[in-house]
Amino acid sequence: MNKEKFSIVSYIILFLIAIVLLFLQDFNQLKLGILFLIGVIIFFSLIWLYLSKEELFKKKKLFFEELEDFLNLVSTPICLYDDNYKIKFINKAFTKLVELDKENLLNIEIGTWIVKTPTYFNLALVFFPSITASSIEVLETSKDYEVINVEWQAKFYWTIITTKIIFRNEKYNCKIIIDKTPLFSKEKEELEFLNLIAHHLRAPLNQIKWILESIDKNKLDDPSLLDNALFIIDKTIFLTESILIINKIETKKIEVNVQKNDIEELIKSALALLTYSIKEKKLKVQIEIYENAKEFYFDKNLMFFILFPFLENAVDYNKEGGEIFVEIKKLEERPYILVKIKDTGIGISEKELNKIFAKYFRSERAKELKPTGFGLGMYLAYNLLLLHKGDIKIKSKENEGTEIILEIPAYKEIYDYNLINGNKS
Repeated sequence: MNKEKFSIVSYIILFLIAIVLLFLQDFNQLKLGILFLIGVIIFFSLIWLYLSKEELFKKKKLFFEELEDFLNLVSTPICLYDDNYKIKFINKAFTKLVELDKENLLNIEIGTWIVKTPTYFNLALVFFPSITASSIEVLETSKDYEVINVEWQAKFYWTIITTKIIFRNEKYNCKIIIDKTPLFSKEKEELEFLNLIAHHLRAPLNQIKWILESIDKNKLDDPSLLDNALFIIDKTIFLTESILIINKIETKKIEVNVQKNDIEELIKSALALLTYSIKEKKLKVQIEIYENAKEFYFDKNLMFFILFPFLENAVDYNKEGGEIFVEIKKLEERPYILVKIKDTGIGISEKELNKIFAKYFRSERAKELKPTGFGLGMYLAYNLLLLHKGDIKIKSKENEGTEIILEIPAYKEIYDYNLINGNKS
């Protein structure tokens, strides 16, 4: 019974008692009646106070009004709930995220039942991502704190922070959701656009290369023009292939076929694409490959895209008459192959060294020497190296040169077959 109904019933009862008292003739009876009436009034008053207090408690906000108004203005979804998974507070951004009204959320007890209810699916994605999400990445976790990335069918990309707070001597669990969906959607559109262009360019570029290769150099007045044209075509084909591989990496559709291959053959084929620039800059290239490191396990096609960007940078950003040294050997202390690429080029500043594997990043000096670069090569090489369970170290000094040290697994057993497809032996 609410306070209003109780008040009406109380007034009726008191009115009836008062009428009865009017008909009492005996003084003692009248005195007892008045005492009884006073007792009833006190009793009803206590009940009325209790109902008032209960109603006030129900209406009481978790936060003071100014703070609650502020949290409702915040664009980041926030939800507070107790240890029984009963929701105690949500801001407007949270209701928008889960597509539910505040009335349908406050004081409901969260359980696995919401997973089976389509209306509550977004809420289930917040509270039960292990059941509902397409993929989960744990970024940080401790006793009272957890940060995870959640993705669902390429439609939602959320970072969910779960922690504990104490407010007004009460403990609450708190979920803060950072919605990255717009950012990922934009990147996806850009990637799909680049992928479409790359697909359409690959076939005509290969046709142009075939035509150029069929031309007899000896019949040309300047054979170097043909070499230059082939060099440009090869570099453009490499760029289109790079874009297609990046798309596969970022959509997690990349397949790595680890087999025993010849690294020397791969190095020479990569340098062959750079022959024109090497001759033009009069660079001296020295290759030293130890016998026990010539053959080991890697994906031949993808390893080319790991090595080529480092070799290309060693050529493009080297000084005229400079040197490039390539060394490949087996490490004694661990079952890895070391690939060292050292040049005498412009080097990289310490400030920019930590950024070189970022997508589209190019150093200021690199932009000056080669304005036409895209900043994709190092990003691609680094991500493919990670797929190969490899490590990388870079030493560089401005105007002195750069030394790249790659460490790549020597044996197939090192690879994780849950992530990489390959034939076990």
